[in-house]
Amino acid sequence: MRYYYGGYCRKCKHGARLSLIKLRDPLGDNFPPSKIRAKLTCERCGSRAVTITLLAPDQKTESLVKLFGDGDLPSAMVKR
Repeated sequence: MRYYYGGYCRKCKHGARLSLIKLRDPLGDNFPPSKIRAKLTCERCGSRAVTITLLAPDQKTESLVKLFGDGDLPSAMVKR
């Protein structure tokens, strides 16, 4: 079973699944996972108010709305 990280923007309510493999390319192999959130921005609105959560293989980012209240879902991208 593969698990994923989900990114959720508290400003515009956009969400996306995050690929740790794709994040590794710009950040490097030794970048601490605990510092990834500080590097993310919403690809939709540019906000840095991004929440990261672990997603089960069959879980969609839309379900994050239920977890975090009225929902703030963004698509997160790495800020280089």
